[in-house]
Amino acid sequence: MLAKPDLQLHYDSPDLREIIVSGDIAIVRLFWTLTAQKGVKSSVSTEAGMDIFKRQPDGKWSIARFISFSATPNKVLQ
Repeated sequence: MLAKPDLQLHYDSPDLREIIVSGDIAIVRLFWTLTAQKGVKSSVSTEAGMDIFKRQPDGKWSIARFISFSATPNKVLQ
C-alpha cells in the first residue's frame, strides 16, 4: 500500500473506549478511523483494535501485543 504514490492514507487520533490496568499489564480497547484517498476517490473506514501494554523496568509502557480488524470496508483500498 505504501509503495503507491497516488494513494494517501490518514489515521485520525484513536477513539479510546476502555483501559484496564492490572499490575504491569494494561489493555486498551480502541477504534481507528482511516481515510484513504486516490485521486478524487475518498473512503473512510473504521478499524477496531485492542492493544496490550507491558510496563518496562524503567516504568514506561510499551505495546506487547495488538490486534486490529476493519469493521467497514475501505472502497479505495479494494
